[in-house]
Amino acid sequence: MKTIIRDFFSRPVFQSFFESILNFSLKVLNIGEGQSVETSGEKSVFKILDKISTDNMSIIFDVGAHTGEWFRLFKKFYTKKSMVYSFEPSIKSYLELSLLKEAGFHPENLALGDRTEKKMLFSRVSGSSTAYIGDIKNTKTQYSEEISIITLDKYCLEHNIKSIDLLKLDVEGYELKILNGSKNMIENDNIKLIQFEFGAPSEEKYTFKDFFDILGKKY
Repeated sequence: MKTIIRDFFSRPVFQSFFESILNFSLKVLNIGEGQSVETSGEKSVFKILDKISTDNMSIIFDVGAHTGEWFRLFKKFYTKKSMVYSFEPSIKSYLELSLLKEAGFHPENLALGDRTEKKMLFSRVSGSSTAYIGDIKNTKTQYSEEISIITLDKYCLEHNIKSIDLLKLDVEGYELKILNGSKNMIENDNIKLIQFEFGAPSEEKYTFKDFFDILGKKY
């Protein structure tokens, strides 16, 4: 019976029907919707910030800033002492990001990671909102550029940053490497809040336990 049903519904005439069901299911599960701040879940963090006091939220790291979409939404929490450090390694996206003129806004053409080094950033097109850092180009990427990477610990040391009130990460599966490069700040309780995505790019490399091993005792 199973074979009969499978053979019947595997005919080409049903292809578009099942593709529609698949696409609908993925959308309901919010899979594949992570390219936008509005649909990725990042915006929901602002609902949490609405409920807590942000008067003392002065140092913010926006890592994977692209062209400033998240920063524009965060501006409602801006105070006179706010300092936002926005990290974007793609030169095209960085140039657009750097056009934002706000007091206390510091764009950086850098990536954060677990060591100071040079690597390749791959994407389908220059300035794409979905790009990944790696060593090997895959068949889906047509554009690549060399980028500079620094650890969060080293950046804070060089810029005399003692604490971070909010660390936002949107880096297509590179989150764990950034957290590994932030161990000194984390161990010394110098990062109050961390926002990160755990989606398909992370699931392909890590389990959630990997993140718990770094953050579990402190958060």
